[in-house]
Amino acid sequence: KIIVSIIMWVDVSHHLFPPTAGEVGLASSLGFTWTMLRFTVAFLLSIPTAMVFRVLPNVPTLRHIYAIVTGFCLLYYPFGAGVLHLFVSSAVVYGCMLLSPRNCGSLAWVFSMGYLILNHVNQASGLSWKEGNLDFTGAQMVATLKLISVAVCYQDGHRLAVSKSVSKLHPYAMSKRLDVRPTVLEFYSYLLSIGSLLSGPCYEFKDYIAYIHRRGDWKSIPNPLVPGTLKFIKAVFCVGLWMYVYNHLGFDVDFIEGAAWQGLPIVPRVLLLWVTVVAYRMKYYGVWTFSESMMIFSGFGYRPGGEEGGDKGFDWERYGVSN
Repeated sequence: KIIVSIIMWVDVSHHLFPPTAGEVGLASSLGFTWTMLRFTVAFLLSIPTAMVFRVLPNVPTLRHIYAIVTGFCLLYYPFGAGVLHLFVSSAVVYGCMLLSPRNCGSLAWVFSMGYLILNHVNQASGLSWKEGNLDFTGAQMVATLKLISVAVCYQDGHRLAVSKSVSKLHPYAMSKRLDVRPTVLEFYSYLLSIGSLLSGPCYEFKDYIAYIHRRGDWKSIPNPLVPGTLKFIKAVFCVGLWMYVYNHLGFDVDFIEGAAWQGLPIVPRVLLLWVTVVAYRMKYYGVWTFSESMMIFSGFGYRPGGEEGGDKGFDWERYGVSN
């Protein structure tokens, strides 16, 4: 009941910067809602934000502050007061890490997933998204993954320190465990950084801190301009294809549910269904590829040795979210 009361209390419709007439007009001309337009703008702004993040002075505190401020702004612009849900769930999870380190990962699973599900139900997210009205629950899904990840890693580190039994941990969990609880600054920097909550990806806290301090794989990062630009072009192509098929040709979900499509012979119906579904997927591929380009431009996507590892070569697919 307490969680439900909190969810109901947060007025997600409130926004200090309501949509302007220009934004509404531009969104309408593109076949978007104003929330879709703002979400797209936030995505585009995450690219220069990531570029600046890579070249900031080698002062970890400055990088953390930059990550928190820019990450919050990129979320607040499209979602308004809905971003408050992030601070409710994150405060509870950090409290679990502070008060119950032995079980904080399990507690984070239970609370974060429960809070996310209740928020989805309260916002009627499925219906809202279908109508083009985006809310914070999309970003909250990525935040839930991050909160659970950092809590589980800290739980692993605490239990290892108590039991001294290395054999109980999987090698991957062993390498990503956290022996020291993150500071509040590090915690929220990890959670909000580089606009990753817009659509992912989720990454390990230990990797993020190594990137911030330019340790390990991130001691020396090559110039990401070319690979980042290629990913960005791929994302634009995917989104452009989706917009052309849906807005110009009119092949959308409503079309394949309508009488015109159902009245066609079987072969044209199957072909149009295939085109519609592929185009619909392009929307998501475009969004995920935007995220990949953002990770590359920040330098965080750099992977020495490439997929196979080793001492030679490198690629930028460390945090690829689409194929």
